[in-house]
Amino acid sequence: GGVISDYTSGSKVYRAHIFTNSGTFDVSSIGTLPSSVEYLVVAGGGSGGRTNNGYGAGGGGAGGFRTNLTGHPLAGGGLSVSASPGSYTITVGAGGAGASGPGDNPGNKGGTSSFAGPDITTITSTGGGGGARNNPAPANCTGGSGGGGYNSYAGGPGNNPPVSPAQGFAGGTGSPEGGAGGGGATGAGGSG
Repeated sequence: GGVISDYTSGSKVYRAHIFTNSGTFDVSSIGTLPSSVEYLVVAGGGSGGRTNNGYGAGGGGAGGFRTNLTGHPLAGGGLSVSASPGSYTITVGAGGAGASGPGDNPGNKGGTSSFAGPDITTITSTGGGGGARNNPAPANCTGGSGGGGYNSYAGGPGNNPPVSPAQGFAGGTGSPEGGAGGGGATGAGGSG
């Protein structure tokens, strides 16, 4: 499933399955190869807030970022697949829709991405939070990484729901009548 390509790193040959849309990862045979897989699951980012009066609004938070790549600072535990049952569901979350008008409104949360199957613990990355335009930031500003705050208020929290290692960080704190940046995989969003 996905876009399949092989590449070499040192003496190792890898086969990559890259999904940019939801689909199925089918394991037809393991053979003499290891059953372990390295995964990268990234959710959709949140959209920025909308302002109607020329003042600021927070930026959208990045989608949750989860991987088990050896040596990566955010690496989680190992994951093995099997040819029995052999079918794994890949869900790719879309970016959050732009904030609608009229008036001042927060951005929308991104879609959740996941790697799931009956014989593995589902790897879920939560969509990024929408950018704030209200004080305090509403619930949809939380997410894998939080949306940026507005008007000297904090942004939405990241790593929500919590996983370890963390899938993202909080949005930044807004400046007076200004918006802050959304959070990312390795740090909080910048201040307004």
